[in-house]
Amino acid sequence: MIPGKTKFRIRTGSKGEIIVFVGLVLLLGVSLPISEHGLYSSLRWLLATPESAAAEFGDTRNYMFVTFDGRFDETNTPLGGVAEVLSAQSRKLIVRFDGKIYTMSNRPGTDIVAKSVRVLHTEQPVERTNYEFHQQTRDALLAQLPDGVLITGSVILPEKLKLDIPETDFPSIKQTRNRLVLTYATKAEIANVVLDQFFEITRKKEAAKLGKITMDLEAAKTALAALEANNDLTEKGKAALMTEDQIQTETKKRAKLIQDIHSLTIQHEEQVLNVATAQALFSGNVTLRTIPEPPTPQKMDLSSSLPQLDTIWKGFL
Repeated sequence: MIPGKTKFRIRTGSKGEIIVFVGLVLLLGVSLPISEHGLYSSLRWLLATPESAAAEFGDTRNYMFVTFDGRFDETNTPLGGVAEVLSAQSRKLIVRFDGKIYTMSNRPGTDIVAKSVRVLHTEQPVERTNYEFHQQTRDALLAQLPDGVLITGSVILPEKLKLDIPETDFPSIKQTRNRLVLTYATKAEIANVVLDQFFEITRKKEAAKLGKITMDLEAAKTALAALEANNDLTEKGKAALMTEDQIQTETKKRAKLIQDIHSLTIQHEEQVLNVATAQALFSGNVTLRTIPEPPTPQKMDLSSSLPQLDTIWKGFL
């Protein structure tokens, strides 16, 4: 019998017995979510900070969401709702909220300053697809990109190409010399990137130069073919019908046409390479991350017993 002394034992029906009973019930209620989610996850839920959500994100390979209350740091406008967690960097989160990418923490200096962040786990694994491409045009790449994905990776740009990139809250597209860095960019954002006018003018000039060389080469080939077609006389026939000056003139003309064709052929091959270099052809490797459907309010309320722990915790306070 515990305790051993009778005077320390709780009497049946006394107030002490009621207090002990209520305490045991409360401990039982606390133990349920802890047994389901673990001690660390339960503590993180109670803390409700971006740091605790970041720690939760590091332990999962599934899609993860957070419910939050906070404000925009720049405008101080209050906001809240459900956001998808894309990445966690130390004390801040990178989230997708209302179709846009933001940074989130509980301190100024990020897009969203959150005072309360609660994790919502899912059982759906993150869907990623690697996509590698080589020497493709912008239109061809956009045609192959599906909708409903976030694109991360790097793209090698043609030399001297400067892109006009629209400004966004989160720098999802950045150019570093001849490399384009994508971080959770959407297809629409990539489509809004514009080539600079200088590069486009250079491309048109190189194409026009190639057209002129092509025309000169074809004209030289046509003239040589006509000269060969009319030159069906033998050496004796030429001597009988043509003067020495005419024969020399024709021979020089033929030699010049052959030389011109040879020179223009080389120029044509070089200009084809110049045009290819001047074209906006892209190579690179990116990862496509499928955008999931957010959890419904019903699932948010019923999928976890952690809110019960929060209610108990507030009851103690």
